[in-house]
Amino acid sequence: MATSNESDADAIKKMYDVALVAFKEEDLPALLDHWEDDGAYLWPAVPPAIGKKAIRTVYEGFFAQWKAEEIFRRYELEISGDLAYSRFGSRLTLSPKAGGEPNRMTLQGIHVYHRRPDGWKFKVVIAINVPGDTP
Repeated sequence: MATSNESDADAIKKMYDVALVAFKEEDLPALLDHWEDDGAYLWPAVPPAIGKKAIRTVYEGFFAQWKAEEIFRRYELEISGDLAYSRFGSRLTLSPKAGGEPNRMTLQGIHVYHRRPDGWKFKVVIAINVPGDTP
């Protein structure tokens, strides 16, 4: 029998996997469904965005400009009540839709999740671009 934290960890991992597919497919409504209304998105390839409306605007601009390929690695996942966080690494290749050379980034960051009645959501995503090639 799974403990509560094991069940929550599985639910968070599944939520992230579904959100990553939505990101790769540029499915904005599906992607935004995984965000808290007052979420914060602090990511190096886009302007800082606080709140779902601002996050939508950032993703719209990003999807208009880039095609993204991401290799994601979760280092750990810690859960405490209705909040959880995971530290992650990501290798991201951004190909300009207008043509040109791809931009490659290696990111390190933190996801903060919040349990809602309809499941776990992103509360905060913070990432920085770091030297090296290992996510």
